[in-house]
Amino acid sequence: MLYFLVSHPLTDAHIPLLNLFRYITFRAGAACFTALAISLLLGRPLIAMLRRIQRGGQPIRALGPERHLLEKTGTPTMGGVLILIALFGSTLLWGDLENGFVWAVMLTTLAFGAVGFADDYRKLARRNTDGVSKRMRLGCEFSASLLCGWFLQSLMPDDLTNQLAFPFVKDLLLPLGFAYPIFAMITITGFGNA
Repeated sequence: MLYFLVSHPLTDAHIPLLNLFRYITFRAGAACFTALAISLLLGRPLIAMLRRIQRGGQPIRALGPERHLLEKTGTPTMGGVLILIALFGSTLLWGDLENGFVWAVMLTTLAFGAVGFADDYRKLARRNTDGVSKRMRLGCEFSASLLCGWFLQSLMPDDLTNQLAFPFVKDLLLPLGFAYPIFAMITITGFGNA
């Protein structure tokens, strides 16, 4: 939002300090500090609210070390909400919202966050450790990743469409053809669960 508001009309008016907004490195650094500030400001109140709402926290599996039953009991779940708020807040504030790649990352992250939220909610509602089934979870994540792969494919310039570029190696492209969205699906889901 700030990039859109400041980068074009005001920087053309020759206000030199506002030229910083044109640099992705400045905006990335500012986004990191903004996300940190959001996390620090909202962290304690959000955790306190989750403790009040959840009454006892996430159920702990009986399998595993005994100390987990003692140490993890009462730990609130759904902490990913804080991460999503910080990520989306800083990205919406500092990102170039006209860039389709930004939206691809944000929407895919939101989809994975929704799956995590549904899993945690189901654990809390049923008061047991069984959340969303692994099959359902992976199915949703693979679907979101495949849609992201198709969207990314549509954003690529013609000379890079359906090709995998290797970082730090100039002009090395691996043509994937119709397998590009499938490769993206496996990569995104794999890294999302790593």
